[in-house]
Amino acid sequence: MPKNTNMAYPYATALYESAKKSGNIPYWLEVLESLSAIVKVKEFKSLLFNPKISNTDIVNQIMDVLSRLDDNQLASFLNLLAVNRRLECLPEIAVIFTKIFQDDEKVADATLESAYPIIESDKEYFEQKLSATIGKKVQVNIIINPNLIGGVKITIGDKVIDASVLGSIKKMATQLLK
Repeated sequence: MPKNTNMAYPYATALYESAKKSGNIPYWLEVLESLSAIVKVKEFKSLLFNPKISNTDIVNQIMDVLSRLDDNQLASFLNLLAVNRRLECLPEIAVIFTKIFQDDEKVADATLESAYPIIESDKEYFEQKLSATIGKKVQVNIIINPNLIGGVKITIGDKVIDASVLGSIKKMATQLLK
């Protein structure tokens, strides 16, 4: 695990347990996505490591950007991260929190790449087949990738099913070069 992932894990799991008990999981999924985007901005990253800017100022700046100045729950969480110098871990916290939620709810995200647009009925077909295969409800996100030439490439977590023309060409090239 990368360093930030190791540091983020206890925060993500504790936040998930708290959110689950209070029924706030959808709220935190949304907020963490926003926080992750903020922390990834280059200018914001420079604030995190500026010794002249206090933790309180950084947290207030985040709260202001999110337009949630009166959200005590969020302020407490951000202050905890700021005091422990873990605000830079927010993207990893968001990923881990989402993964824990998906595992808990038996849900998986899949990316379906296609050279051509996929109609809704085909998307539903892929979701049903993939759900039956992995034993979780699969939510398919479609990406149009003309480089595939034809066929599809499906990614679920670290598993890839490449049934594209480009994938077939690459496999043939590999076999020919052996």
